[in-house]
Amino acid sequence: MDYLQVRSAHVVGHSHGGVIALQFALDYPASVRTLSLLEPALVGFIPEAKVIQQKFVPIIQAYNMGDKIGAIHQMLEMIGGREYRNVTENVLPCSLDQAVEDADSLFKIDMPAMRSWKIRREHLRRIDVPILSVLGSDSQPMFRETCGVVQQWFSKSEMLMSKMQRIGYNSQIHLI
Repeated sequence: MDYLQVRSAHVVGHSHGGVIALQFALDYPASVRTLSLLEPALVGFIPEAKVIQQKFVPIIQAYNMGDKIGAIHQMLEMIGGREYRNVTENVLPCSLDQAVEDADSLFKIDMPAMRSWKIRREHLRRIDVPILSVLGSDSQPMFRETCGVVQQWFSKSEMLMSKMQRIGYNSQIHLI
């Protein structure tokens, strides 16, 4: 942003990127006009966190045993449900191959970084920009819980419902 001489921007983050967007808003508040959080990976902040973390154990074990394909497919099924392959390949052809190719980054960089993120609710109170929290209507329960957490953290919220028929699934949009 400095290089491009952009003073502030609308920041969007999906999954791990949602956590990065929140941290960016804390570190550089003058640089953020709005935040859009698309199913942010705030698993550590929901009541079901320990159950979800246990679901990652066999996925990480598969990766550590060299089964990148199996680990990625297990993780995507856990996150996206049993039909994730059909939806993913229809919307983003070749994305599963790309996910397998990016497995090392996910398991060696992203996941350890997420485990080391030590943010607290009191830190997040400093974020004072409008936030759009996006949740797919067919999303797994953990994402509904994380959306609820975001709504609790930021007091002014509105919920908008939107159907995304074009790509084959419904979506709920929450304006915070």
